Amino acid sequence: MPNFLPKSEWPASSSDLNPIENIWSLLKKKTYEKAPKTKEELRAALLKSWDEIGLDDIRKCTNSMSKRLTDVLSARGGPTDY
Repeated sequence: MPNFLPKSEWPASSSDLNPIENIWSLLKKKTYEKAPKTKEELRAALLKSWDEIGLDDIRKCTNSMSKRLTDVLSARGGPTDY
């Protein structure tokens, strides 16, 4: 575990500091583009959309962590643009 920020200073449950939130958003966008109309179509669209999310997408989300941390600290734990 990196030691750059003491655990006592972590914002509680901050979605700004959780890259998976951006992946969920991308999954939702890709799935809605397929416009599923039934539960079965939704399941198929979700699985296909998940397969379409590539390593570059994941890296983009994780590579932004330094900026996210800086923004959250600057906002003193308040809202950011993420």
